[in-house]
Amino acid sequence: MFQPKDGKDCFEIESKGNKIILRGNNGVSVASALYHYLKYYCNAHISWNGDNLNLPSRLPEVPEKIIRPTAFDHRVYLNYCTISYTMAWWNWERWQREIDWMAMHGINMPLAVIGQEAVWQNTLRRFKMNDDEIRTFLVGPAFQAWQWMTNIETYGGPLPQSWIDSHQALGQQILERQRELGMTPILQSFTGFVPIKLKEKYPDARIKDKNRWCNAFTATVQLDPLDPLFKEMGQAFLEEQQKLYGTNHIYAADPFHEGAAPSNEKSYLEAVGKVIWEVASGFDPEAVIAMQTWSLREAITRTFPQDRLLLLDLGGWNVEKFSFGLTICAERCAIFKAISEGEREILAVAIFSPNEDDCFPCGACRQVMYEFQGENEIEIITDNNSNLNIRKMSDFLPFGFKI
Repeated sequence: MFQPKDGKDCFEIESKGNKIILRGNNGVSVASALYHYLKYYCNAHISWNGDNLNLPSRLPEVPEKIIRPTAFDHRVYLNYCTISYTMAWWNWERWQREIDWMAMHGINMPLAVIGQEAVWQNTLRRFKMNDDEIRTFLVGPAFQAWQWMTNIETYGGPLPQSWIDSHQALGQQILERQRELGMTPILQSFTGFVPIKLKEKYPDARIKDKNRWCNAFTATVQLDPLDPLFKEMGQAFLEEQQKLYGTNHIYAADPFHEGAAPSNEKSYLEAVGKVIWEVASGFDPEAVIAMQTWSLREAITRTFPQDRLLLLDLGGWNVEKFSFGLTICAERCAIFKAISEGEREILAVAIFSPNEDDCFPCGACRQVMYEFQGENEIEIITDNNSNLNIRKMSDFLPFGFKI
């Protein structure tokens, strides 16, 4: 291990004698160095759909020492939906492989929700609910993303106690491994989403009904931020979470997500944000709130201290699988984001690569760029970390077509 001069995560690779030396300032950096060497010097590949690890009998030398700092302090991975779409039934063996894959790709801030059922169970036991009521509130394993996004309850349940217990243990294994590698997992905060049953337990509490999500599921409820029960439950939730999973001081807070708030009045939303922050910072003075921007309500975000708020913009990433025809590259993602916000003509596309070679757009991206250029050709700007090159669209797609 070593400490980079500027404080940024960094790895080094070099040949010494008959050995390949990998260095990094934490486990993620060293794992990233390993994968960089395997990919670019051994032509190896590790993916969800299969691996190519047929390494040469003699490891290739690295002609010159490689030094790779990262430009990004926070490399976030996963949201609620991706976990339920894909990972609901994963066991420890599969999670261990995924965590290693994260480290090899430089991820240092994964969302951590596996085992949240146990946090809710332990919390709600403190608020007059028995285990049968709690398990009925908790949705089935494949639908948990939409419960953590405060959209549904009960659907696909009741959740077996065996699942709650096994996933508490699995969540602890996941977090232990991520922290060993130097990652900072994002845990959960309390945002006021509570079981409908709580209205019976606390008839005097101000618990507001929300609309049915997609007009198809049981309506959920929201505890009013001005009700004293909000802070009491929030404190209890964070206490129970820390008992089970510790903390790295980053807490996801995404109230209402795809659902509607009980009120869209600015004063109400500000009150929600204010009490979420009061609960989190009161429990953990080092708390930082992580919030996804795709469900952003500005009145809420403005209540958090700006130096303690991490906004996660999901608008421009490579989403890759081994079959590249099924992926959405960063270039197309950026273009589609621009089109969704009203732009209709693309003037230029800039593509950065930290590697020595230029990174050129794939065929699908070239066709999309061609279709959205106006009277003037799109300029495609590539930067390989040392040279800036500007080319015309026709250099990449001389015979593009439009319908």
